[in-house]
Amino acid sequence: DIVRKVVLNISDKKEKAVVNFVVPEGATPVEPINVWTYDAIEIEAPSLSKSIFRGWFLDADFNTPIDLANGVTESCTVYAKFEELPLKFIFS
Repeated sequence: DIVRKVVLNISDKKEKAVVNFVVPEGATPVEPINVWTYDAIEIEAPSLSKSIFRGWFLDADFNTPIDLANGVTESCTVYAKFEELPLKFIFS
């Protein structure tokens, strides 16, 4: 059927790719990985003190998000976006 043909066509075109990860200073580093195009990518999210990880992006300005669970179509560099946690003040 049509769905099966599309899946076969994509898998026939799988190639090796490298995904490079850029994290801010102080974050846990993420080493580049070798993958097959279109294969899901599962990696542990990096951490950064007093911040929350908000995802991977294809650009350093965080305009183009990428869901690595969908794989990549070619070698690329992705950028980790973090959001600083708000400070909590406790008065006694």
